[in-house]
Amino acid sequence: MSAFIAVVITAALADNIVLGKMLGLCPFISLSRRLDIALGVGVATTAVLTVACALAWCLEGLLPEAFAPLRPLIFIAVVACAVQATTMLMQLTLPLIHRMLGVFLPLIATNCAILGIMLLSLQQENASFTQVVAHGLGGGLGFMLAIVAFALIRLRISEAQVPPTFRGAPLAVINAGWMALAFSGLAGAF
Repeated sequence: MSAFIAVVITAALADNIVLGKMLGLCPFISLSRRLDIALGVGVATTAVLTVACALAWCLEGLLPEAFAPLRPLIFIAVVACAVQATTMLMQLTLPLIHRMLGVFLPLIATNCAILGIMLLSLQQENASFTQVVAHGLGGGLGFMLAIVAFALIRLRISEAQVPPTFRGAPLAVINAGWMALAFSGLAGAF
């Protein structure tokens, strides 16, 4: 159990997919304007990543070597299925959040961070099922941590007096850079 937790923490903090690997920047920047949407997308992405990594590990053992060039395409289909399952589950269990996320929920399938985490977790030599799932869970939690923290920063900045030159995208990019620097410092700790 401690190895599972160690993989989750390392994937979430030290190997943060957004701030360390620079994947998934589009939803990170565009969906972090509102805290509720950022939290909803973070939860949905975590669920999709965990399920997709588990399915990818199962498929990895079943795919013959001849299908190796089609691996990314097959994993994209796995992501699409996981997103659809998550959408239906959220519609049944959390209808308010499902309505609030609206079109953003299906867009999780286009998030390159999900495919990146799946491929990175499967590249680990002799990775067990629990390690791959822990890596997916940690990657999702890291994405959620980054997008929610960025939404909180943007909320705080919206209340501040900012020079006109820095309003909007310039200040968002500067703050994302500062966050990436802070998370890169964590990479050395693990």
